[in-house]
Amino acid sequence: MDGTIPAADQPGPATPAAGEAGWEGTFGPPVVPLQAPRAPGAWRQDVLRVLREAFTRRAIRERRYAVLSLLLAIPGFVFVAVAIVAGLGLSLSFAGMLVGLPLLTVALAGARKLGTVNRALAGRMLGQQVAPPPPGPASTRPATRAR
Repeated sequence: MDGTIPAADQPGPATPAAGEAGWEGTFGPPVVPLQAPRAPGAWRQDVLRVLREAFTRRAIRERRYAVLSLLLAIPGFVFVAVAIVAGLGLSLSFAGMLVGLPLLTVALAGARKLGTVNRALAGRMLGQQVAPPPPGPASTRPATRAR
């Protein structure tokens, strides 16, 4: 560009510099790539494929996984939410810290166990291996606890 600023009270409209390609095609319709012509009746094959897809073994397994995951997720969410709210509420007082902080630790450990169960369920029902989360802090792992 030639450095012309349209809103700076310069005379004349903003135009591209003489050596530049300019704004050709900038405000035109988008260019749609050409597609190869489809065979007659190809839409019928597409419709049949879409209708059959819902009844494949994979789709049925995914629906079963979704239902079982929902059945596990609802009580899991309630457990974790109640434990965190109760743990934070109890942690506000000095005496409550004796119960609140361990309750928060239990909620965290429970959430990690629920994640392990969901990963195992995905591996068993869908055949997908989900990487485990990184290990927790050293103080919460059983092998490194104080004896």
